[in-house]
Parts: sequence; structure tokens; C-alpha cells
Amino acid sequence: MDQKALKAFRENALNPEHIVTRGTTQNSDVYFQTRELQNRYYDALPDIVAHYMAEISTLTGRKYAPFTYYGAQDAENVIVAMGSVTGTIKTVVDYLTPQGRKMGVVTVHLYRPLQREAPDGCEAQEREEHLRA
Repeated sequence: MDQKALKAFRENALNPEHIVTRGTTQNSDVYFQTRELQNRYYDALPDIVAHYMAEISTLTGRKYAPFTYYGAQDAENVIVAMGSVTGTIKTVVDYLTPQGRKMGVVTVHLYRPLQREAPDGCEAQEREEHLRA
């Protein structure tokens, strides 16, 4: 091993004893220009994630999607949630449905970037509310 190269590499490493600033700073106008350039890729991401979730679904036999719906197709009350609480909500939906309550839960698997289309099975009013959320 080249000891000189190793020493040069270590001297160039970040070290709290020898503080350096690396990188550049941007004024707000340049920063926002770069953010705008990134938007097309950011906006394309939900479809890309949905595509790969569909591929995983075919491999595993389980349904994966940015949003999944569980409950009555004619639900009057729908809870939108993400994380481990959704399992408990599904249990509550199963408990209340036989009692005549029309309940459902939308499980969010992809929070950001927000997919602009509402999950399948949502009525027009619910889709509109989803877009405003």
C-alpha cells in the first residue's frame, strides 16, 4: 500500500481538530432554479414507485401500492392513516361493519411525494378532497 497516498487521504478527511468548510453556497435565486429543475423528477416518482410496488406484488402475491383501501365499498366514514396503527383500524372496521357502520381505511405507503390520484374505489367527492389534502 502506498503510505504517502494513505497519509494524504487521511489528512484530507474530516477532522474536528482541523475544521474546514466544503461545498458551495447558493443564493436563493439559484437555489430555487435548481429546485424547479428537480420537480419533474420528483413529480415522476409516485408512478415509478407504484410500478415497482406492482412488480413486488406479482412476486409476493400480496398487494402493494402507494395507497391501499380496506373496508366497505360504500363507506361513509374513511380513516386515512399510515404505519402500524392501520392494523388496529382494520380490526375496528371489521368490528363495526357487522353492526351496520360503513367504514373503511386508506393505508398510506408513500407519503411524499404525494400521488395526485385517489385510490381506486373512491367516489368523485372523495377524489376531490384527496387532491385538496
